Amino acid sequence: MTNQQGSERVTRKLDPRDADILSDQDDSSSVDQPAPWVIELRVVGTPAIFQMKVQGELVIGRSDPRYDSKPDIDLEPYDGYQLGVSRRHATISPRNNRLILTDQGSSNGTFVNGRTLLQGQEYRIKHGDMIVIGKLQLQIFFAVMPTSKDLAAERTQPIDLQIPTLGSGQHFLVVDNDADVANVIGSVLQNAGFTVTVVGSFADAAGMIDKQMPDAVILELLLPDISGLDLVRYIRERSKDMPMLVVTSVTGGFQMGQAIDAGVDVYLCKPVGIDELVRGIDKVTAQMQR
Repeated sequence: MTNQQGSERVTRKLDPRDADILSDQDDSSSVDQPAPWVIELRVVGTPAIFQMKVQGELVIGRSDPRYDSKPDIDLEPYDGYQLGVSRRHATISPRNNRLILTDQGSSNGTFVNGRTLLQGQEYRIKHGDMIVIGKLQLQIFFAVMPTSKDLAAERTQPIDLQIPTLGSGQHFLVVDNDADVANVIGSVLQNAGFTVTVVGSFADAAGMIDKQMPDAVILELLLPDISGLDLVRYIRERSKDMPMLVVTSVTGGFQMGQAIDAGVDVYLCKPVGIDELVRGIDKVTAQMQR
């Protein structure tokens, strides 16, 4: 990095009014990038969470060895049969910048926020929606989505998502216990021209930093062994100017203020759009070059 140790570090919060650098890019300097979703489906009343990347159709239902039935999201262990879950009850599919829930002819119905879905009816589901499969309640949360923009419902053309070349081999350390999120972030960075190391804990991140300081860090504040804020402080004790970008499930203003005060340069909340992530990477990359 070109920053001097005594130079003033500029703290930046990502401004949603910033120009969308995903648009109007020269195809020769960009790489086509698949646009996966990363979601969580929480079984209400239990600690169970289905966490997965969505790039094609996911089947929600219950396993049944008599029919060799094994859905992608198996609700049989949660009293699926007793609560009226069909073997192939409903599907979740990505479509452009939305996720679509479709009832597949279930016996006991599919409901979203109290609304009954007709058989074969496509319904757009959103972050935080309550989904009832038969009588089993689920709540859906998004972690990563293709773009942060809420595109018009009538749009039918695929998203032309391209990742611009922003780096020239600089090393990013990605710290997130959610492997799906970390892998998506890592893929975006690699397509943008960076080298990437992914770890899932404070201990692993500290070991990597002590061995060789990366050029920048992207981290989640919720880590399994210790708070990500402690990792921010750990890094700042060793580098006053290394860029740090937070991508986190922690959404409170107080926590964001703590992170900024501790030395974070860009703070993004999940669900994060890949376009929003790229803008954040662009900001910390510019800081590397100062």
